[in-house]
Amino acid sequence: MVWLLNESIYRHFGYRGLIVDKKRKRAYFPRSSAEDGRRVVTYQSRVRKPTRTVTKPIVSQASGKVRYWEHESFSFVLDQFDDTWALQIVPGYVFTLNGVAKLLEGTKVNKLSTKRASRDYNSQVHNDLVFWSWVISGGDPGSFQLVASPRPRTLSDDACEDEIEAENEVQELANQLTAPRILFRSQIPTINVTNLPAEAEDEAVEELRETEREYREIEEELAAIAEEQETQGREVVEEEDQS
Repeated sequence: MVWLLNESIYRHFGYRGLIVDKKRKRAYFPRSSAEDGRRVVTYQSRVRKPTRTVTKPIVSQASGKVRYWEHESFSFVLDQFDDTWALQIVPGYVFTLNGVAKLLEGTKVNKLSTKRASRDYNSQVHNDLVFWSWVISGGDPGSFQLVASPRPRTLSDDACEDEIEAENEVQELANQLTAPRILFRSQIPTINVTNLPAEAEDEAVEELRETEREYREIEEELAAIAEEQETQGREVVEEEDQS
């Protein structure tokens, strides 16, 4: 049953347009087909419709070259509480060389990713949970069914909008008739956020500056790892060509 749940979750994430890293149990959006590759998602929060950039290139100011890609992500795990199964998610970051699945790897990358996420405080993490819950549930605030059918076609395919919509509806119906009916309920923690007292404002400003400095340092370290990994990849290709 656990295998069935996991496989259904993987397929459901794929249906929602996410790349699934099964080995590390995490998911994220790939780069878009836009010219700069940025992927921007508008979603429904509790009171408004904010927009967030979930995938973006980190570009060198000197050369204008893409150094690496930063993806907002979440790790996930199935856990059982008495007779109830829950999918726990933890927001984080993934870094790639090509904006898709060519991951920056190594222990140092994991440490830098943790360091990058450590500056996301309670209110930001809560917003992340609201966003990812919206993505996973397809915007349904109540119960939703896992979709285990193939990923739907998009307008990038050679078909008109009506044809694509009709085909996706057929896929949805086929899934409902043939796939296991697994329901989840989107439910996230609640949090109270209070304003900082006046005397803490100066400390907050200084902390923000320190955070920006840390981001720049992390960006430089990740860029160096990306360059080294890309160079090693080129060397392997050149060696194969020579042989």
